[in-house]
Amino acid sequence: LLKVLLEEMKLESTVRYHHRAACRAYVAMVTRAGGIVRGFTEDGRWVGDLREEEQRKRGAASRTLSRVPSVASLHDDEGEEQQHRVWPLELLDVDDPEQTSAVLEILRHSPLAVRYLLDHHSFLAGTLER
Repeated sequence: LLKVLLEEMKLESTVRYHHRAACRAYVAMVTRAGGIVRGFTEDGRWVGDLREEEQRKRGAASRTLSRVPSVASLHDDEGEEQQHRVWPLELLDVDDPEQTSAVLEILRHSPLAVRYLLDHHSFLAGTLER
């Protein structure tokens, strides 16, 4: 799946990464499966596309949370929280087992990921719609 996404991402070399179809699909897969792609919001919007007011709110909220010591206790395992935050597709190193295992752990039961792989790699595009 990751190799298919990376190959498709490279085909759109004239478009910024966060606007490429493969990158948008990757972000959608991760966010719908409960993960967060770094540089994107929890709902899958690129932080650079947010209005200035929204960016300030996000920045203030993250600074407030980092100063509150009890926030760490809200999570059973801080490593588990970090595991749900993954690199964007263009920065993902498929040869790094730590990065790929984090992504695959999030996407392994994702119907969207399975459908994408079948639709873009196994079948001709649109075959599943028939």
